[in-house]
Amino acid sequence: MQISTTTENSTERTKPTLDLVSIMAAPIRQACAISGLSRSGMYRAAAAGRIRLLKHGRSSLVDMVSVREYLASLPQAEIRQQPLKPANINPRN
Repeated sequence: MQISTTTENSTERTKPTLDLVSIMAAPIRQACAISGLSRSGMYRAAAAGRIRLLKHGRSSLVDMVSVREYLASLPQAEIRQQPLKPANINPRN
């Protein structure tokens, strides 16, 4: 895991920033926050064999490489444009 430091000016403390791309495994809650998947969606994808879960003692960790591969395999969303409705203008008499 790489940690880089950034400063806004030399008098402030350095703030560590975490490179999310380099995370190898994360607890399920954090993996959901990073990926945008819901907890149940994470478990469904794991049950289907699309995401790999690891056990470390009693903890379950999510293999983040498998999450990235899963997200990359999803189809691109198609957004349909809806025609604009004319403005409802009621002139007062």
